[in-house]
Amino acid sequence: MTANGSYVICALDGVAPAEAQGIGFTRELLMTNRVSEATFQSAADRFGLQGLVQLTALIGYYGMMACVLNAFEVPPVLRPAEPG
Repeated sequence: MTANGSYVICALDGVAPAEAQGIGFTRELLMTNRVSEATFQSAADRFGLQGLVQLTALIGYYGMMACVLNAFEVPPVLRPAEPG
């Protein structure tokens, strides 16, 4: 999020097609609280219905955990960089 409250959407150049489709599904769901029929059908064709249910549940779980951590102001755990 930028200082003025808007979001920056990064390009998906170089991202594998399956990953890009999962990211697109996630972005649409989080930005509109739903996905279009075309997005749903395309993702279901690629990931299968069970895979799409798992992806959607994971997105929801991540959002729920983010809300809990933010509400209780839990700071991130900072780990030293790995040598190399």
